[in-house]
Amino acid sequence: MWAPSRALLSAHSGYHNLAWGDIQNTLTTDEINAGDAKTPNGVQNNDHPKVYVSWSKHANFDTRNTAWNDPASQSLEDAFRSQDWWYFVDPQYYIRADDSTDAGKAIGAANWGDASSNPPSVQAGVCSAS
Repeated sequence: MWAPSRALLSAHSGYHNLAWGDIQNTLTTDEINAGDAKTPNGVQNNDHPKVYVSWSKHANFDTRNTAWNDPASQSLEDAFRSQDWWYFVDPQYYIRADDSTDAGKAIGAANWGDASSNPPSVQAGVCSAS
């Protein structure tokens, strides 16, 4: 049976590359379908990782951190991230946006400015990411 081995979480100009068994909090599909992704915490090796998005720079982490909410910390590993809200996107709302689709071509044509990890660059480099 297939099982994930790693999670690549978008971070400041790169990724947090985590072994699946090292992700601090995971949930089963049944827990998500029941509508409560805040608990349990500390359970590893389930179907879905809990991902905490930092409030300012939007880096992704597998841990919460509510101690640092000053602007300077938001570009560091200390970025503020909580579990005040959660959302699990139902697959019917996914938008396939790789560069072979109209959505992906539109996204790829956008001016991403200085962003180092826009959707086209992620697709191009995710298999070689570390």
